[in-house]
Amino acid sequence: MRKYLLNTIRLPDNMQDGGWQGRVYVQFIVRKTGKITDVEVFHSINIPSADKEAVRVIENMPDWIAGEHNGEKVNVRFELPIGFKESDYDWILGCPQIQQQFNGLTF
Repeated sequence: MRKYLLNTIRLPDNMQDGGWQGRVYVQFIVRKTGKITDVEVFHSINIPSADKEAVRVIENMPDWIAGEHNGEKVNVRFELPIGFKESDYDWILGCPQIQQQFNGLTF
């Protein structure tokens, strides 16, 4: 997932010279089919172009493996912090604790 985010997120033009940094928190549902739906920002850094980019990237993410409960596939709500900072205009997944949770995650 980290590789996908690093390769896909693009720094909005209006952020390239401002020294901006922060995290946009996005929530979405992984459906029984593995499709991602209902993507929305639930914590913004008040930069609309950053919110829009975070949503775009999650909406275009490859399908995930569906969640299971008691052997049956279920819809799962997921929250993901998308961290970014102006540092050679690279975006990063912003939270090391979250990165550790995603090690080995397949989608």
